[in-house]
Amino acid sequence: MFNIKLLSRAIVILFSFFFTACLSDTTESKKPVKVLLKGTPSEEHHLLAQKYLQEGEYRKVLEHEIKQLNEDLKYYEEERAEIALDYNDIGLAYDNLKEYSRAIEYYQKAIKIDDIVLENNSSERATTYFNLASSYDTLENYNKALHYYLKASTIDKENHEIRSKIDEMKKKIK
Repeated sequence: MFNIKLLSRAIVILFSFFFTACLSDTTESKKPVKVLLKGTPSEEHHLLAQKYLQEGEYRKVLEHEIKQLNEDLKYYEEERAEIALDYNDIGLAYDNLKEYSRAIEYYQKAIKIDDIVLENNSSERATTYFNLASSYDTLENYNKALHYYLKASTIDKENHEIRSKIDEMKKKIK
C-alpha cells in the first residue's frame, strides 16, 4: 500500500509549483501603470529657463529645462509633442554649453517622439532637424549635418538659412 502522507505532500508540492509558475507569468508580463496627474503642468521652470537664457546663464537654463521635463512627465505620456519640445529645449541648452554630443542625444529623443506624434510637414520637426544638423556641423560631422539639413529643407522649403547651410555643407564635404 502507498503512504497517504507522502501522496498528500507530493500533491501539495505539485500544486505549489503550478501556482508559483502561474503567478510569476502574470507578474512578469504586467508593466507598472504610470499614473498621470490631471490638469496642466506649471510652466514656471520653462519661464525661468527663458529668463536665464537672456542672461546667458546656460547651466541654469539646463537645470530648469530638465525640471520642466520632469514636471511635464507628471502630466503627459512620453510620446507627446510637449515632451519632444522639452527634449529639444534641453538640446538647445546643451548646445549653448558647447556640449554638442549631449545636445545631439536630446535632439534625437525629440525626433523619435516627433516621428510618432507630428505630421511629416510639421515646422517643429523641421526645427529639431535643423538643431540636430547644427550640432553635427559644429562637431565637423558634415555628412550627418547635411543629412539633417536636407530633412529640414524638405519640410521648410522656403527657408533661406537652411538652403545656405546645405550649400555650405556640400562645399565642406568636397
